[in-house]
Amino acid sequence: VSRYGRWKVEQAKKEAAALERKKRREAKLSSGTPLAPEDLDEPEESLLWALTKIFLFLLLFTAIAGRFITGSVLWGYEGKWARWRTYWPAGERVFSEAELARYDGSDPALPIYLGLDGLVFDVSASRRIYGPGGSYSHFAGVDAARAFSTGCFALHRTHDLRGLGPQELASIEHWKEFFTNSDKYFKVGRVVHPPIEEGTPVPPGCDAQGNALPQDVAKEKEKERSRGKEL
Repeated sequence: VSRYGRWKVEQAKKEAAALERKKRREAKLSSGTPLAPEDLDEPEESLLWALTKIFLFLLLFTAIAGRFITGSVLWGYEGKWARWRTYWPAGERVFSEAELARYDGSDPALPIYLGLDGLVFDVSASRRIYGPGGSYSHFAGVDAARAFSTGCFALHRTHDLRGLGPQELASIEHWKEFFTNSDKYFKVGRVVHPPIEEGTPVPPGCDAQGNALPQDVAKEKEKERSRGKEL
């Protein structure tokens, strides 16, 4: 007998038993006799539970297939949604500037942290880029928010945003969103900066090569930024 044939036989037995229970219930109810547990119908499987079982089966099948084909139950995906930290984030840490400086990649035993407008992100996934000698090593262990906007990596290695225009500030917001939503990097806390002392000069402007501009040119650029804010 085929599997389908056995299923039909089982269904026929269930239907016959249900009909028999129905007759017993009607007879007892008409005579006023209390119903016994065996007179009640078996609870039917809900549609939601049936769909849940199908979903779990497909999920298990997909994971097993991925393990055999790619060596990973997630089919090689290693983004942020595959990390436990995404769903159960650790408590955020508050850094001083001196504490943040320890995580510049010079110590291989420590992660690499990057500061950005007060936020601190773990960028250890790209140690080759952010570590010593890397193309973005200027950003490691410090809040260099200004450099993210101006591109002057060495000259503007500071959190001081004074004098920046709307477009430059918007660029910093863009980078904050990038690191916050990144598949590779994640936020670990924030850095607290001491107040900028009154009278501290605004960081000078820079040219395309990252060199400081002459004072008169820098002042003219500052005036242009001010006019942009007024508009």
